[in-house]
Amino acid sequence: MTTPAPTVRNPLSVPRWLKRFRRAVPRAEREIVIATLDVASLLSAFEQTADARTTDAYLRLIYVLSARRLEAPSATSVAERAALRARIAAIFGLTPLAVAGHLTRMQTRLRADQRTWDERRAAYLARVARRAAKARAAAERDEGGS
Repeated sequence: MTTPAPTVRNPLSVPRWLKRFRRAVPRAEREIVIATLDVASLLSAFEQTADARTTDAYLRLIYVLSARRLEAPSATSVAERAALRARIAAIFGLTPLAVAGHLTRMQTRLRADQRTWDERRAAYLARVARRAAKARAAAERDEGGS
């Protein structure tokens, strides 16, 4: 028998929670969680244990689902995603629309952070390439002048 669902009332803002989560959990561990978390068994555990249904657990689940959606957008059908949102909403005492909103906000934040990281990485690689080209040019001048 399932216990009544405690309501996850107004979870912390997604960016604030995400920043705290990223500081607390190393990237390698986050990647492992994204890759290996069994969502179905986790939802079953939430259904059985009311104490496990915390705001933090809810946002971790939202984080994993959002990250997986960004990595493989077409991995699940629209109907499967809707059913999953409805199940999560029932477990945590939310509406499916609220769960969809949290997923969307998390995906938007993750996408924006990834874009920023990609831009910084590209700028870094461009600087490294310019330095290497300068060094090669200087080495060729030195060889040519000798």
